[in-house]
This record gives sequence, structure tokens and C-alpha cells, in this order.
Amino acid sequence: MSFMDRSFKNPKTRKALEALEQDRKRTEQEALLKKERDRQALLEQERLANETACEMDNARPGIRVGTRGVYLGLRSIFDKWGSGESKVFHVFIAPQDFGAPAREPKTYGETLRSMRQSGPVDGHPMEPYECEADLRDALLSGAYGGGWTLPPRSVISGSDKPGQQEMHTMVSLKDVGDFKGTYTDASWYWSCSNDGAYASDYSWAARFSGDRDEGWHAKENWRYARLCRFEPA
Repeated sequence: MSFMDRSFKNPKTRKALEALEQDRKRTEQEALLKKERDRQALLEQERLANETACEMDNARPGIRVGTRGVYLGLRSIFDKWGSGESKVFHVFIAPQDFGAPAREPKTYGETLRSMRQSGPVDGHPMEPYECEADLRDALLSGAYGGGWTLPPRSVISGSDKPGQQEMHTMVSLKDVGDFKGTYTDASWYWSCSNDGAYASDYSWAARFSGDRDEGWHAKENWRYARLCRFEPA
């Protein structure tokens, strides 16, 4: 009897070989499971992409698009100089005030703190940027994650920059479709647009009354918040 013949009959050797065979089968099984999971993930991505395309084909300003929010329209986000680099995004507005059903007004700082402490809404996290400059940088750099944030001035009531006036704003669509009746009447709402420097004590606010009513407000004032989110167009 050769050495190899004797080794396969050795209980310890046979046990070791059986363990190796089990490991091989387990590795093959795990590889097959991973391959199937990857296949299912790709199918799910394709399904979601098709759903998204169908939703956006039917998207109209003032109409809610599933859990994405109420559609406002397209926005071009420019660099801080208002020229040069820009990207286009779909803008969605939350279907109700932040903190609803309580609908409690808060100072600017308290609003941001409450957002940081809040969990996801409709599957989207909170992204409480301190000011419009931070939001703009995140959108242009790709750091923005698709979460809820305070709307910039251009979204809530329109831009004051030449060539950047918007067709639809939160104020202009306040009585349209799924927006109608959802705002707190004659109350002021925060934007994330600050007056000048990053540490400004004032932020832009707008009121959803009969006429366009807007202006700079001290951040210590108590205002409501209606959040928005962006998706690349």
C-alpha cells in the first residue's frame, strides 16, 4: 500500500479533506447566491428607472409625483457668480409643512435643528443646509444626496437675478393642484437664502397671501417651513 493510499484512510486526513470539500461547496453556493442577488438588484434598478421615466413623463407643476413630492418644475443652478457652471434639476416640494400636523413656526436656527433631529420623510432624508451657498455648492459638486432642504429664494418666490426669473414658484403655484389648501394662510415661510454673508442674521421669507409678499426677515423671527428636494434632470 502506497503512502497516498494510507493517508486517505487516516481518519484525521479524511476529516480534513471532507472539511475542504464542504468549504468548496459552500463557496460555490455563496457565489451563486451573490450572482442571483446582483441579477435581482439590476432588475430592480431597471424597474425603478422605468417607473421614474413614466412618472416624469406625466409630471405636471402642482401635481404630486408619488413619494418624490409635488412637482414644481425645472431649475438651473448656477455657480455663485450666476454664470459659468450650471446644472438643471427637477424640483419637488413637500406636500405639507415641515413638522405637520403640528405646523409650529420656528426661528431659522430652530428649524434647522429640528430638521437634523427628524427622520426621513417619504423615504428621503433631511439635508438642512445652513444657507443657499452651501446648497448650491452641494448641488454643483454632486455632494447633495436628494434629501429635503429649505428652498432657495428662486424656488419659493423667484430669483431677482437678470435672466434667472422662473416660470413657476411655490408662491405662484400655491392654489394649483396638490398645493391648494396646504399652506398656512397669510403666514411667512423661510427660504435658505441669506442676506449677503454666510453668517447673516437675515434670511429671505415669503408669504402665501393674495399678492406676492416677500422680503428679508431676521432669523430670530418665527416662521413656517415647506421643504423641497432636487433631482438631476
